[in-house]
Amino acid sequence: MACQPSDEAGRLGRLRESARQGDWKNTAELTERLLQETLPIRREELGEYLRGLTEALIAAKASRADAAASLARLKAAESFNNTVLDESRTARKLAV
Repeated sequence: MACQPSDEAGRLGRLRESARQGDWKNTAELTERLLQETLPIRREELGEYLRGLTEALIAAKASRADAAASLARLKAAESFNNTVLDESRTARKLAV
């Protein structure tokens, strides 16, 4: 199924935004739709299409990196809090 260049640009923009926002379900659905479409024939359109895909991929990688960094911070905070709680409990037991 062939798409008009403006349709492709809109789809790629939505793909990029979904990836940037971490909406992985929508990103997967948009990617599946893109896989079913015919690639642009004209060189200029194909170049634009590839730039759009590259931007979407970069947005996805940045979003995943942000999520991974947030998860690492949360795990570190949890570990710190558990250590403080364990030390507090140990101190109370020794005081008794």
